[in-house]
Amino acid sequence: MSAVSYRQVLCITYEHLGINPQKKGTKQMNTIDVATLVDLVVARARTDTTAPDPNNVRVGWRTDQLLTGDVDTLVCYNCNDPAMYAEIGRQVLAEVQALPEIAALVRLAIFRGERLLPVNEERKRALLEMVQKLGDFIGTLPDGTRKKRCSSLFQYHTGVFYDAYGCFAEAAEAQRQAADIAELAGDMPGGAAISSFVAAVYELKDALCSGTADRINASFTALQHQHLRLIEAVRGTAFEVSWGQGNAPMHMVEACVWLDRQHPDQNAWVETAIAAAEKLGQAFKGCADLVQAVRLDWANDAGAEDALKRVAESNNVNEQKAAALLILVRRAQKEGDAEEARQFASQMPETGAQHVRAIAARLLVQ
Repeated sequence: MSAVSYRQVLCITYEHLGINPQKKGTKQMNTIDVATLVDLVVARARTDTTAPDPNNVRVGWRTDQLLTGDVDTLVCYNCNDPAMYAEIGRQVLAEVQALPEIAALVRLAIFRGERLLPVNEERKRALLEMVQKLGDFIGTLPDGTRKKRCSSLFQYHTGVFYDAYGCFAEAAEAQRQAADIAELAGDMPGGAAISSFVAAVYELKDALCSGTADRINASFTALQHQHLRLIEAVRGTAFEVSWGQGNAPMHMVEACVWLDRQHPDQNAWVETAIAAAEKLGQAFKGCADLVQAVRLDWANDAGAEDALKRVAESNNVNEQKAAALLILVRRAQKEGDAEEARQFASQMPETGAQHVRAIAARLLVQ
């Protein structure tokens, strides 16, 4: 199937499902015909003889582009339903057990869907078991660019999982390994830069937990370098919106919040992330709400406190919830209300935001 006809099939599928892929966040998951998506992925997988480009394995192969690209965008971003994405993966997996490389790819998709669900100890145990089994399974694949692609995806998703549960040193190491795999595979323009940037974010979090000033400053300097590298690497690629305009600027705004530090580019990061929210859909809404609230706080806007409280109450990402509460802690301290500051700090989630809790704890003893 040619690239053009593949896209035509996908557009027909979107139309059949009643989804406009250009209009983000307007459909609920229960309007999607899951069986059709499963059939589409299985049909593609059974006839797929393609492999990733050795010079850029991050692009993936045809089934990869469909499942971890288009279906992921539709289900996880447009409809914000990672549980359904994992279920699609499980249904596909039942049909492709005889295709090891496809099965590894599908297991990775299931892992992504599961790791995006709310953090809890039961899920942590299940995901740790999945990490072990996934690593072992990928290790049995025949050598080639498909295996390299799966290995890179595995390290990336493992790193994000460790981050969500506050294991920042392990998360950074996984991302460094993902960057190494990308570089060895020749994927310098995008994959290595993204993984290196994410590793730098995790290293800063780990440094913040330590409370060592020199280490924190060095980590932030490294993060700025990796951010500039990422922006150049993804320019004009499929990752320009999601990373160059969305995730990376949002992480830089967060870093400024953690450090309580002004930066010459901070307003540009805010504007870029907010503009990207229109393109990235419902899954990016929480990020956009946090960035909007931070912008109001930096501008000393009268609506900042209410906006921060809304983020703290409604955001489902522990780190983002904690970031809003950290700003509220600082605002309360400036007003001389130590009790309110302690109350805000006490609302911070215990998992996935240890670095923010560590900052708040240091503030409360000053």
